[in-house]
Amino acid sequence: MFIGDSAEQPVLSEVAIKFGVAVNILHGKIEYIGERALGILVVQLTAPHNPTAVAAAVEHIRQRTAQVEVIRG
Repeated sequence: MFIGDSAEQPVLSEVAIKFGVAVNILHGKIEYIGERALGILVVQLTAPHNPTAVAAAVEHIRQRTAQVEVIRG
């Protein structure tokens, strides 16, 4: 979940470049509560040749956003 400033930052582009993960956006929406943006994204992160990169990317996203839920499948 992206709230406020993080909703307008290129967080996923950053993790793709910094950690070498592929980012696949499966679903997303942005709503506004007053003038604050609330963004929700469902993404798939993959790095077949570097499994630890996904965990590092998730941690980076956690530090930059309001909430992260990891779904494995």
